[in-house]
Formats: sequence, C-alpha cells, structure tokens
Amino acid sequence: TFDACAPEARPGNRLLDLFKNRVQFFDAPPSREEEAYSNHMDDLDHALDQAAHDPSVAVCATDASLLLHGNFQAVLAAQIHVGGALVYAMRRPIGHVLAPDAEQAAIWLALCAVDPSIQLGQFLSLAVVRSLCPWLEASANWAVQIYQVPSKEEWWCHKEAHNFASDLKVSVGTHVLTSLNYLHAQGTKKCLDRWTTLFGMPSFHGNQFLELTDRLDKPMKLKYTGGGAWLSHLQGSPGFMARCCHAILGHAPIGSFNA
Repeated sequence: TFDACAPEARPGNRLLDLFKNRVQFFDAPPSREEEAYSNHMDDLDHALDQAAHDPSVAVCATDASLLLHGNFQAVLAAQIHVGGALVYAMRRPIGHVLAPDAEQAAIWLALCAVDPSIQLGQFLSLAVVRSLCPWLEASANWAVQIYQVPSKEEWWCHKEAHNFASDLKVSVGTHVLTSLNYLHAQGTKKCLDRWTTLFGMPSFHGNQFLELTDRLDKPMKLKYTGGGAWLSHLQGSPGFMARCCHAILGHAPIGSFNA
C-alpha cells in the first residue's frame, strides 16, 4: 500500500530533513587502490571497536544470499550486535530476484528504510521512520550511521550476516515474489536462446555470414550487451567498421557507416 499524503513524506518533515546531521551514510570507494578505500575500512574497524565497548550502541549487519544453482529464493538477513554480542537475528526469503536486487534488498534495511516517499515497501519505511523519529527526538546524543561494507573484505559481522543468509534455503514454490529485473532477464535469456537456435540454421542466417570463433576456436556465442560478440572489438573508423561488416555479413551497411 502507498500513502501519498503521509506527513512523514512531506518536504521539511522527513526524517533526513529533521535529523540531517544525525543520520549519516558512508559509502565505500569503488577501488581498493584508492587511499580513501583503506581509510573507509579503518573507519569501519574503529566504529565497530567503539561499538563493542559501548552498550548504548547497536550494530546491525545486513546481507543477502542468491544461489545460482537450484530452484531457490534469494534470502535477506540482518543481525544486531550490542556490546560485541549478538542480540537479534532475522532472515527471510525475498523471491525470484537478480544479484543486484538481492544486494539492494539488504541495503534497503538501512537506506530505503528511512525514505518515506512513495516506493515499493513504503509502508515499511513509514513504520521505521515513525519509530526512529521519537527515538532521535528523545536525545540529541543519539544518531544513526550507515556504512557500506565491501563483501570482498569479509568484514566479520558482515560475513556472519552473509553466512546466516546462505544457510537458509527456501524453494521457490508457487506465487513467489518476483522482481521486474528478474522478469526482464528471463525474457532476454529466452530471446537469446531462441536467437542461438535459429542462428544455427543456414536457412535463417543465410550462406554469406562469416562464421566467427573465439580464442578457443569455438563458435562465438551471441550476446546483446557491450556491443555484441564482435562489434565491440572494432574500434576503427566508420569506414573500417563498414568494411568489416561487409566481410562478416556479406553485404555493405547503409547509413552513417558508409562515410
């Protein structure tokens, strides 16, 4: 359900408007080579060490697990530590999703949970905001800090949350939740499978198409991303591209490639 007129979603009355300096987000730099990356990890370690010695601080680690084999749902998990000890843990299946969807679902617990605007799961966000606002109002010393943790670092409490999610395996069953990204990916896969089948028939691709092979001398697999299987390797001028297309397709391209 959605609430377009929720007071908590009005500009100036939103959680991040009221407590701008007390709800903070810390994103990890994309590359390990950056100095900011090591600084980010040092800050994480320092924050966790401080939290372990302060019983007034709770650390919530979230992650998601997506099995690539078998007919299982993705699983979202969260664990809460206080004083260095695990005090609460939850996990639940989230249906048919892609890896980015699963990661976003885990991040949702921290990021989207404080966004009361109209969105999928807005009613949950409003519930979180309505709980956090009185808590933040109760003391000016209380705050929420959200850190992005790179999975490759296997940061211990984040790793525990990942393992906790991975241990639960729930079959898909019927009427399972399904993300639009998953449906798009499935539709694309079916198109590629059909395309591959048809392309193996000379009556479909004709007799003039040049058979291309990969580095292992196997037929090059068809794909639609990154410029396709061979087009992405042609980095020359439009004239060079036109000649390559002529050689591969058996006919000259038209339009701008004739330049």
